[in-house]
Parts: sequence; C-alpha cells; structure tokens
Amino acid sequence: MTDHHHSPRAARADGERHPTAGRTVGLGVQHALVMYAGAIAVPLMFGAGAGLDEASVGVLVNADVFVAGVITLVQSLGVGRLLGARLPLVTGGSFVCVTPMARRWSGH
Repeated sequence: MTDHHHSPRAARADGERHPTAGRTVGLGVQHALVMYAGAIAVPLMFGAGAGLDEASVGVLVNADVFVAGVITLVQSLGVGRLLGARLPLVTGGSFVCVTPMARRWSGH
C-alpha cells in the first residue's frame, strides 16, 4: 500500500516541484504571522523607549505594517523590469536599531 501523503509531487514539464495549494496557504499564513509579530514589536519597543504616548505608538505601528505590506507587494510582484525579486518574500521591521537606541535612552 502506498502512502500518498508523503509521496513526492510530480515534476512539471520544467522539472520544478511545487507543494500542494493547502500547504502553500498554510506556509504563507505562518510567514505572514511571523512578519506581523516583528513588524509590530519594533515600533512598540521604539515608542516605549522614546517615551511616546499611545497614539504616537499606534501611528508608528500602522506606518510600519503599511510600509511592510507595500514592500512585500513590490518584492513579490515587481515593478517594471528592475525592481522586486518576484519571489514570495514578506518584509518586516528590523531590530538592528533597537539596542543602540535602548542603551542611549537608558543612560548606558
């Protein structure tokens, strides 16, 4: 008896193998949730470290999520022939700047 759940997908004419639609959607949702967590964590930490009020932190979170969405579309779909990787990339915020800012605000 053959286990169809673990058998490899048939290769297309160009030789590439692709996951099922259900697996693709599941991985896409997982990827977006991870990106979203990073996209809201950075402005939350930055706003708290800078002593911003809740409304300003909310604006930072909204701006970060909006820009991450725009950049994700540009990377995934491309613009013209020169811009975008045309791969399923999800772009989020970066934590690189948080440590130096936190040290500066804490007085270390």
